[in-house]
Amino acid sequence: MGPRARHVLRLFVVGFVVMTLHGARAADVRGVVIGVSAYEDADIVAMASAGHDARVVHDALAAMDAADGGIRALGVDVDAPEAPDRADILDALGAIAEGGNTADIALIYYAGQVMSHGDAGFLLAGDTDVADMPGTAVALTAVGDAFARVKADKKLLVLSVATGAASPDDAFYEALVRMRDVTVLVACGPGEGLTSMEDGGDAFTHFFVETLAADSGPLSLRKLSYGAWAMTRRWAEGKGAKQTPQYMPDGRGAAPAGEAGDDELVVLETTQGRIVIRLYENDAPLHVANFKKLIREGFYAGDARSFHRYEKGFVIQGGDPWGLDPARAGKGGPGYTVPAEIKRKHVRGAVAAARQGDSTNPERRSSGSQFYICLGRPFHLNGKYTVFGQVIEGMDAVDKLRVGDEMQKTAVIPASEHKPAR
Repeated sequence: MGPRARHVLRLFVVGFVVMTLHGARAADVRGVVIGVSAYEDADIVAMASAGHDARVVHDALAAMDAADGGIRALGVDVDAPEAPDRADILDALGAIAEGGNTADIALIYYAGQVMSHGDAGFLLAGDTDVADMPGTAVALTAVGDAFARVKADKKLLVLSVATGAASPDDAFYEALVRMRDVTVLVACGPGEGLTSMEDGGDAFTHFFVETLAADSGPLSLRKLSYGAWAMTRRWAEGKGAKQTPQYMPDGRGAAPAGEAGDDELVVLETTQGRIVIRLYENDAPLHVANFKKLIREGFYAGDARSFHRYEKGFVIQGGDPWGLDPARAGKGGPGYTVPAEIKRKHVRGAVAAARQGDSTNPERRSSGSQFYICLGRPFHLNGKYTVFGQVIEGMDAVDKLRVGDEMQKTAVIPASEHKPAR
């Protein structure tokens, strides 16, 4: 028995054990697994391993779903002469929104080509008109629409993509960031920074499946998002890869109609690297306005530039004008507080306002300037502190911050000027 056969056997054994432990079923997994390895347009570079990778993922998920009918597979036969066409893909995306009870997991896994420039390919950003595109071209908003309708405890979009001659542009990542309540994992395929495994498969898909096999069940599916991403990143960087996967936790929301072009981001240039923050204008307007005001006034470039608190796996905190003084750090501010706007949950990368405790601050008003960034997922803070932003780039820099590190430069920029790091 070869290594691949043993691996598949292990997946099914794990699935059987989990079903036994959980009783009637292991998990209700609803979704679509797509592998596009052929295109109508000969100029598009296909991802040769797409069908193979999609089959491996489909089998792993099917092993976890006792019903074994919640996952629809498209183009997973590596020997298929034709790729699924646009109608097949749209029908499959719409199907995950149908059905009765809420699923544990709604998932879309896609392996293949992505271009967001509107020239050719499968996934296109925004509302790009795909009428004249190859038969596999689908706007990214179609994926978002499918997730918006589906009922699931967890929604996960996994893209293992080859970018061909054109890497995904800003519009593509902006469209991903705006997806509502969806955890997004993006990994570039073989030859695009993440080199292929010895068996020819994609490294990201390999670790994704390994995570499933190692700790199956609904709970692990909720946790695997960051775990698979982190393992792939460490592996890729060990190989000297310049590009690493993108991880975007859920909790984001679509921008209000007509305001997308007016969005602003905050950029923190720190001693450990660049951090980009998206702000929740609708859910925490007072905090967002105050944060941007302080940045524009240069408040965080002065005495409040230091990070004065670090708790491993919990938070990194800064913004205190007394932060440079160990005897007083954590007690300062601009001389005012901000009314509580407690709506958003704490996830990894969440940016929230610090405050004094309930005994002296029953209204839970926030510090006028101190903020923290979540290094983990401190669920116990939900409903108690105001979350007003989310790190969308630079979590590697956030993870390196320690007491004494500083914000060397801060700025508020239009979202249209943001150029994601490659």
